[in-house]
Amino acid sequence: MFAHFPDGSKTCPWYDGGNLHPDDARAAQYQGHQESALHRRLCSTIRELAKADQRHIHSAVDTYLRPAIHKRGRWPDVYLEMEALGRFALEVQLSKPFAPEIAARHLHYDAEDVALLWIFNMLEDPMPQGFHDVITMQRGNAFVFDNEAETASFERGHSHLEMLPEGRPGRMALPQTCHP
Repeated sequence: MFAHFPDGSKTCPWYDGGNLHPDDARAAQYQGHQESALHRRLCSTIRELAKADQRHIHSAVDTYLRPAIHKRGRWPDVYLEMEALGRFALEVQLSKPFAPEIAARHLHYDAEDVALLWIFNMLEDPMPQGFHDVITMQRGNAFVFDNEAETASFERGHSHLEMLPEGRPGRMALPQTCHP
């Protein structure tokens, strides 16, 4: 892997400016904000639908989740506690994620015994590398909450995601049939 030293020569043909911290790069994607309006709406909608499930115990959007094991907690996009199913961290991913961010979240939630589900609004073709990385960590499964899934969710009264296991379209309900 090649990287410039922080004060590397600007005359290098591959020099493209200083390195950004991942948080700064993420904020730059949304003009200084950490999330887009669509991201906020999807998180709120998913939580609203989860609350309609009779097994719903607790949920929150973008609220700090205190760690049981680690010193540092996380801010899951949507946090759910569902009777008989357990605890879930749902990460709504609209932009290209960074590999260290993906791995850190998986390791953290696994250690905290919280099932992590990454949810996309759509999957582009060709798919960005960051999305491939997430799907690989999800054991080859992609969960999509698009307009069709949102409509189906409201019709059925619970969260409904499109699941694309290993590239094969299919439908599943969350959390009714989604078990990590």
